[in-house]
This record gives sequence, C-alpha cells and structure tokens, in this order.
Amino acid sequence: MKSRIISALLILGISKVYSQKKNYIFTSDINHYWEAYDQIKKTDDIHKKYELINTLYIDKASDGLKVFMKKRNLNDSVFVENINKLPKYWNSVRNSTLAIKSKQKEIEKYKPV
Repeated sequence: MKSRIISALLILGISKVYSQKKNYIFTSDINHYWEAYDQIKKTDDIHKKYELINTLYIDKASDGLKVFMKKRNLNDSVFVENINKLPKYWNSVRNSTLAIKSKQKEIEKYKPV
C-alpha cells in the first residue's frame, strides 16, 4: 500500500512545500487529474481530449506539478496518450491516489533531512 501511495505521489506530481514550522502536501492535483481523466474517457474527439487535459489539469497545476512536468518532459500529449493506452494501470492506482488525502497527516510526518 505504501509503495502505491509513493508511486502515485511521483506520477501525479504532488506539490510539497516545506517551511520551518510545517510541511504541507497539496492534493488538488489528484482531484484535477481524475476530473480530467473521467471527461477524457467520455469522448473520442482527440482535440477535445487535449482541451480537457489542459483546462482541467495542466492549467490548474500546482507549482510542484509544474516543476515535475518540466523535469519529466510531460505535456498534454503524454497525458492523453497514457490515458488512452493504459486504462488498466490508471484504474489500478485510482483508489490509492484518492486515499492520499486520508493519509496526509501520516505522510507529512516524514520531513526531508
């Protein structure tokens, strides 16, 4: 279970912001991803899929996700291609990614050294 959560954090580019007082994890990227995913699965129009991933996910990305996307060369084409080609994978990680909110306090205990 922990490995799935860690994988989901990396895949979805969860934004972590560190301060001296508290470590925060922003999970909004997860919700935005699944909103885009669900809408993309409803259409066969490739142009609409690109519009959806951009407006519902990429345009709303946290700063952490933006950095992650840049470092991994991720863009709308990569996301749409992966959604189309890997439905079993995305269905297998969905619940784990959504469960991160309930594990937020536990995850926030682990601060970088």
